[in-house]
Amino acid sequence: LVPFPYAVDDHQTKNAEYLVNNKAAVLMAEADITSQSLYETIFYYQSHPKERLEMGKRALALGHSEATKAVGHICIEESNV
Repeated sequence: LVPFPYAVDDHQTKNAEYLVNNKAAVLMAEADITSQSLYETIFYYQSHPKERLEMGKRALALGHSEATKAVGHICIEESNV
C-alpha cells in the first residue's frame, strides 16, 4: 500500500498500518519509494506465492463484507435527524 501523503490527518497511513500490523499488507511511504525498492518488493511477493496467498487470506479475514451497506444505513439515519 502507498498511502496518499497529503490525505487529511494522514488517515490513509493509519488505515494501512492496521493491515500491516495484522500482516495483511505491505506499506511503502511514497517519499521512500525508489524504482529499486518497488521492484524488490514486487519481485519478492511474486517469488513467494504462499506468503502472498496468506497475506491475502489475512486481509480478507479483516474485511467487513457488509461495510458499504452499514455505512449507507448510518448516512440515511443521520440525514433524517
